[in-house]
Amino acid sequence: MGCVALLIVWTPLPSEAQKVTAHFELFHDVGLQEADAVASILESTYENVIRFLKELNLPLRPSPRLSVRLIGQLEAFQDEVKSAGHSPEGIVGLYVAERNVTLLLRPESIPAIAALDRELARASGPALAAFQSQRDALVERVRRLTIAHETAHQVLFNLGPLDRAAQQPAWLLEGLACLFEPTSPQTDFRRADFPKELGVSALRAVVSSETFAGPDAAERYAIAYSLVD
Repeated sequence: MGCVALLIVWTPLPSEAQKVTAHFELFHDVGLQEADAVASILESTYENVIRFLKELNLPLRPSPRLSVRLIGQLEAFQDEVKSAGHSPEGIVGLYVAERNVTLLLRPESIPAIAALDRELARASGPALAAFQSQRDALVERVRRLTIAHETAHQVLFNLGPLDRAAQQPAWLLEGLACLFEPTSPQTDFRRADFPKELGVSALRAVVSSETFAGPDAAERYAIAYSLVD
């Protein structure tokens, strides 16, 4: 694939606002407060990747501001994912190398969280506050993890050692992106998803895989993470 093929021009929708930061152009159709929060995570992830590359003494390439789209509606997000040649099933964020743009779905529009919000709207009594707190923590966790993972892909391809014009093994790309996900003893699910017994066949499947979609995706991400950690 040549470099010219990678320079696919995309145009923001008329309904999208734009927020410019030091290293990103964030196009969005959400509120300003939410856009500010996302922009902060973008910049934090950028700095984390730069720090990682410098610690390894890897050369950094100059790059213009990186484009990110935060899409509020599930259907509009899925249409964008399909137009990029991917199945939208189970996807809440995607770095599209051919367009050099990161697509993010607003967490509240993820079907599981939207269903949780409907349940919350019907809840009452003493458990309501605890339920709301758990929901808010889940939304923030999904927001931070998705942004960090997909933005890490984008920064590594644009400033780091990865070449958008070359084929890269999926386990390496996903394992590297997992390194920049926020973790704590309570949220380090990549390690929790690692299989108790890792056979040669499972390892071979991960190393040879071109995609991490499917019912065993969580285990594949965990193995890829362990290979680069």
